[in-house]
Amino acid sequence: MGHGNATARAIQLREGDRIDDAALVALFRAVIANNRAGGWRVVQPTQ
Repeated sequence: MGHGNATARAIQLREGDRIDDAALVALFRAVIANNRAGGWRVVQPTQ
């Protein structure tokens, strides 16, 4: 992973590639659910 970011993910598309709409939406939903659940980090309350 670049720049020391061990949690980064990427989707590479090239011109002419076919996109599986259902799979892409499922991926986005999984990422959103993970982020709403706190993701990889523990959020510290501000004081």
